[in-house]
Amino acid sequence: MWVAGVIRPVLAQALQTVESGKEIELAGISDRFRAIATFRNDKQDLCREFEVDSQDRSTAMSVACRSGDEWRVSFAVVAPGDAGGYAPASSTEALDAYLSAIEAGAPMSAEEEVKALDEIRQKDRK
Repeated sequence: MWVAGVIRPVLAQALQTVESGKEIELAGISDRFRAIATFRNDKQDLCREFEVDSQDRSTAMSVACRSGDEWRVSFAVVAPGDAGGYAPASSTEALDAYLSAIEAGAPMSAEEEVKALDEIRQKDRK
């Protein structure tokens, strides 16, 4: 799975370690990963909304949900970038429609998010 040129292991690591509101440079590339929110969908899967800013200044706005023992990107839209980091309204409208379609729950609190991500990391160590 590729999102904005990011291969699965690098993306999976960011999804289960970066707290919402934080951003990191992805290992081995110059793209920036920014965690936006963590929530549960209608199936009670753990999901994360995130953005990846690429070197070409485009931004991939995405949602990945944990299914079984792996993260699966279930939504991604790439907005052409500019120096101001502006995302076209159509991109955010598409994301909002998707979140509504999967009946995304309210974003988790920081404490809830830490607990949920810790549980995933513990399962992955086994």
